[in-house]
Amino acid sequence: VEGNRTIAFKDSSAAVTTNWASKSVTVQAGKAYSAFAYDTLNATTGQVRMLVLNTDLTTPALGRSNVRFLHLSPDAPNVDVALL
Repeated sequence: VEGNRTIAFKDSSAAVTTNWASKSVTVQAGKAYSAFAYDTLNATTGQVRMLVLNTDLTTPALGRSNVRFLHLSPDAPNVDVALL
């Protein structure tokens, strides 16, 4: 269903549900989205950061592929990505 929606990452394993991250987004019918929680849990807010991206689900051409790599580690060095 399109319109304004809230995407949330929650810890529901405890007696009280903890909201780790949430983001208000506008979604469109027929579109795909990916949501990622990342970064270190903030000691003050109890939250992590969130990234929401449009996701292209188009079938790639014959012999091709779609690959998405996200480096979201806050304390890891830069990396080179290669598809071998």
